[in-house]
Amino acid sequence: MTSEKKLKLGLSVVLCLLCVLIGRFLYQFYTDVKNVGTTKEMQDLSAAYQADKEIETALTVLQRGTTPADVISSRPGRLVLVFDGLPGRADTDRILKVLKQHDVKAVFFVEGQNAANEPEIMDHIRKAGHQIGNYTFYGSSHAEQLPQEDLVTQLCRTQKILATLTEFEPDYFRAPQTQFTPDLLKAVRAAGLKAAVQPGTIVNLWQIRSKADAEKAAAPLQAGMIVALETGKPVTELPKKRKPAIDYNKLIDHKPTVKDHAAGGNEPDLKLSEKVDFLLTALEARGIKPTGL
Repeated sequence: MTSEKKLKLGLSVVLCLLCVLIGRFLYQFYTDVKNVGTTKEMQDLSAAYQADKEIETALTVLQRGTTPADVISSRPGRLVLVFDGLPGRADTDRILKVLKQHDVKAVFFVEGQNAANEPEIMDHIRKAGHQIGNYTFYGSSHAEQLPQEDLVTQLCRTQKILATLTEFEPDYFRAPQTQFTPDLLKAVRAAGLKAAVQPGTIVNLWQIRSKADAEKAAAPLQAGMIVALETGKPVTELPKKRKPAIDYNKLIDHKPTVKDHAAGGNEPDLKLSEKVDFLLTALEARGIKPTGL
């Protein structure tokens, strides 16, 4: 190889390395700018998420006395499909695609904290034409055992987050493993919700390991029922003492509060969306098409 060719080759290598370095710099610069914009947007929204005025108003209504919220346990002539808890981003997007393929509408009961962490997913759910309900701030089970003030606070903050992200304030409340006592229903009404939803059947999607399992779960379902699909393990810990105020600026660093079942050696390879697909297919075979509330 001549000296001239060696020089050209060397210059080519240097030029390639320079291009790679410049590309990395530009990509990092773009990423930093995007992250700064996202963080600023979340910080701007955080003030709205506090819902201090809404909480104060709701507690005043509760103190003065209010009628309990209605309880919806059936919808004559149709099967209502409810999702308990917001799944992860990928799972939710896949479920939305399955619902679209089957031309089915559903109700997503969402935790306030998870909604704040996943604003894009909330937008996807609304644009797909599905309803969104209030699943408390943490997805707290046994919500009737919470002090009324704590419950009202969770509900109002969740209402504010969902209204801010979707421009729609939910009408319906639900919480896992919860009894709808008069005091709870009054807190629900005071927080601005019209009704609590009580499914007649709860299907744990994590127990469905095959198409046959899905068909078995779908067999007893029929028109007139409200059916909840449990997408994760509810938060069962009850607060033992009042916690300090939540720093909503740090919400973007939190992991979702719905505790998914840990994968084990016998855990199926089926995705949540595939399980939903099998259920809907089994219902379609019987001429049943789920709807929202």
